[in-house]
Amino acid sequence: MPAKDNIDIYKKYFQASTIKMDAKVMASVFVIVADNEAEVAALQHALDVWLLGKLQFAEFEHFPSVDTAQKYKLNDRDKEMIQAHQARIIAGTQEQVKAQLDDFIATFEVDEVLVAPLIPGIEQRCKTLKLLAEIYL
Repeated sequence: MPAKDNIDIYKKYFQASTIKMDAKVMASVFVIVADNEAEVAALQHALDVWLLGKLQFAEFEHFPSVDTAQKYKLNDRDKEMIQAHQARIIAGTQEQVKAQLDDFIATFEVDEVLVAPLIPGIEQRCKTLKLLAEIYL
C-alpha cells in the first residue's frame, strides 16, 4: 500500500487519548544536498549502489565511496532496483532540495521529517546537514 494511503488511514482512524490529542505524522527520506549537480550525482550513485543491499548489505566493508561506486558494475536488475528506490531519495542543490522537500511535506502532510544523509564520508554528511540547515533555519 502506498505511503500516502497509510497516512490517510492512520489519520482517519486515529483516536485521541489523554497522552496524544491529535494524529501526528513523521516520515523519513534520504537527503543529499551538494553545491552542484555533478557532486549530487556522484554522491547519489554511492547511495544507489549501497541501497542495492546485496549480501544483506554486507557486500561492502563500509559504505561505498564515490570512487568505489563509480567502478561498480551494474547489471540490468541493479538498474531496475535503483530506479525503483528513487522515490525514497531527495537530492540536489539547495534550491532543488528545498522544492522537493517542501513538495514531500505537502504531499504526505507530515508534521516532522527525519532526514537521513546516507552518503560517503562524515564530512559530506555534515555538509549536507549544514546546507539543509541554511535552507530552513
